[in-house]
Amino acid sequence: MYSAMYRRCAALMMALENKMPSELQRRYIFIGQLTPLLRCSFSNELPLSIPQLRERMQRQKKEGAPRMQTLDTEGRLVLTLARSPRPEERVEALERGESLWKELQESSSPIPMTSRTGVRMALCTSLRRCAIVSRRRELADIWTERFSQRHNIRPEDFTTGPDHTLGEVLGWREARPRARPGTGIDDEDIAADAEEEEERRREEKRRSQHERELPPIQQFRRDVYMDHPMMQRAFKRGMEGPGPRYTGD
Repeated sequence: MYSAMYRRCAALMMALENKMPSELQRRYIFIGQLTPLLRCSFSNELPLSIPQLRERMQRQKKEGAPRMQTLDTEGRLVLTLARSPRPEERVEALERGESLWKELQESSSPIPMTSRTGVRMALCTSLRRCAIVSRRRELADIWTERFSQRHNIRPEDFTTGPDHTLGEVLGWREARPRARPGTGIDDEDIAADAEEEEERRREEKRRSQHERELPPIQQFRRDVYMDHPMMQRAFKRGMEGPGPRYTGD
């Protein structure tokens, strides 16, 4: 049944190709093709070819683009090369990925820690598979070990800013539910966090009470408005009947 439907659809497409203009043919063929899988990338753009990524990276370097932009392009190029069927392109992906990994390991790098963590995870998953396909056992073991290290993300991996002091862990409160030995979180940190949370709740409660209390002039205006006969009728004050806003309750 499916083969007959396929032959019918193919015949219909051939008939339409003979009748439609060239521009419409290209559009129809593009729409009729299978949608490719969006591969792992650092941005939400559509996948580009390897020559397009090379051209973009050269243009960005020539224009002096920020490292974050060139990092995105270089990372996408590495991931695209890693999935290439050509062995030489996979070798290039492994070489570029290794140099990129060393750059991400440098403490003096201007790249934020959050971006470094995301790029590391993408490199581990793609280059591990690339090394296995290329039958590079040693590199596969290295990327497998790096992948296992990325499996349990630590709070230090999301430390942002170069001005933090040694031993300070920014953002550890977000990871407190899954705290483990060696993460830098102890009982004093948890107690300090609980105290800060209690102080924040007291401040919110005080602010909400202050907002509910009206100034004297506004309270006077409110009393005058509510004493008006029409307001009393609207809100059923002193009325024997249900009033104009009776809804049946």
